[in-house]
Amino acid sequence: MTVATWVLDAGSVIPEHRHPHEQIVNVLSGEFQMKVGTETFNLVAGDGLVIPSDVLHSGIATTEVRCIDVFTPVREDYVI
Repeated sequence: MTVATWVLDAGSVIPEHRHPHEQIVNVLSGEFQMKVGTETFNLVAGDGLVIPSDVLHSGIATTEVRCIDVFTPVREDYVI
């Protein structure tokens, strides 16, 4: 698995994309709107969301957001 920590400025957009990894988003602070497939979720601190592999998803930070993403299997494109 890969664990990534992110800080997104208010108004930051995560364009629609998909990947073969299952992803778990954990919001630590702020408000983050995510679209997963055809559903939209308004996430706040303490919320988590599972994104299945190969499902289109996108997001918008409605405030500054701090979050942790966990991916499985390993995101080779994130390996330094």
